[in-house]
Amino acid sequence: MNISRKILVDLGKLRNRYTGLGEVAFHFGTHLAGKATALRQQNIELYFLVPRQYAGYWGSDVKYVTLNFFRRHFPGLNLKYDLWHSIHQDSSYMPGNKNCKYLLTIHDLNFFYRRNKKKAEIKLQRIQKKINKADAITAISNFTREEICRKLNTGIKTPVVIYNGCVDYSKTGAKKPGSVGDNEQFFLHISSITPKKNTKSLVEMMKRWPEKKLIIAGSWDNAYANEIIREIKKENITNIICLSKINDAEKAWLYMHCEALFFPSLLEGFGLPVIEAMYCGKPVFTSTCTSLPEIGSDKAFYWDSFEPGYMKKIAEEKLALINHDPGFATSLKQYAAQFSWANNVNRYIELYTDILGNETVNEAESRGR
Repeated sequence: MNISRKILVDLGKLRNRYTGLGEVAFHFGTHLAGKATALRQQNIELYFLVPRQYAGYWGSDVKYVTLNFFRRHFPGLNLKYDLWHSIHQDSSYMPGNKNCKYLLTIHDLNFFYRRNKKKAEIKLQRIQKKINKADAITAISNFTREEICRKLNTGIKTPVVIYNGCVDYSKTGAKKPGSVGDNEQFFLHISSITPKKNTKSLVEMMKRWPEKKLIIAGSWDNAYANEIIREIKKENITNIICLSKINDAEKAWLYMHCEALFFPSLLEGFGLPVIEAMYCGKPVFTSTCTSLPEIGSDKAFYWDSFEPGYMKKIAEEKLALINHDPGFATSLKQYAAQFSWANNVNRYIELYTDILGNETVNEAESRGR
């Protein structure tokens, strides 16, 4: 069969696999690769832009293009594609063919609140240039879409909301991290441990809750995380366990065995841990900031203040309440199921074929049955 159209999907964030965007790139690539055969029935070939170590990772049904200096700085080398999908707004790679359709996914504009005004404006201008080139724009939440429309000029291109997919860790292999006791009872916080994640508020809360334990799992290689470590040591806080660089099996175990997820983030475009914990039937305590009330809906519990005594009080009260609700965990799992990677990828395939002016992959699959 002659493949008449080629779609390139930028999975460059796989360079940092265990970050938020690295996770998105990995799972999006995995589920999209599973559709490669059906897409070929529509004369569409998938190309993945990946770090060298991922070339060939999803088998031969996908073609691979590796990240390198020349493709990054000389877009003219990227000529042979009919549709180019940047799965996040910060990629340095762009199509070189002016006739190539361009799909841009925007996760958040959080930098606008963290950087000084001049730096924020420079980054907004970079994203605006990509929006100007884009044939279509997607956002990972309604909150992010509203942010895009307030701070950028999309013209007649209304951003389409396609929620992130999330992993159901209750159905994956699980392995207990070695530094966690066999019968440990604990709360869980998973994040990049940066100022926007507001992890310090949990440290302050746990000082007032010595009979409970908190596991903080994430990346500790930044100044904010180091401040937290110094505080834990200085004040001899013994009810916090710090874990770094956990793998998927360890993450699954932590979600499955924690009492609740604590996620007091200040800035999110989506908030993957909220849904990951719900997939495992675990209560979630989060903030009322940015996208979190949208994603958590009425299934999460919310802190509207980060005063340590208040945070502890809310957690105690809500945990006592759900202990008398035998259907609570089931309701969380049912709610989380809508945020599957299968749903996410199917929505994107529909958008791909719409941009290219063809039928959906599901119609092609029906013909093949």
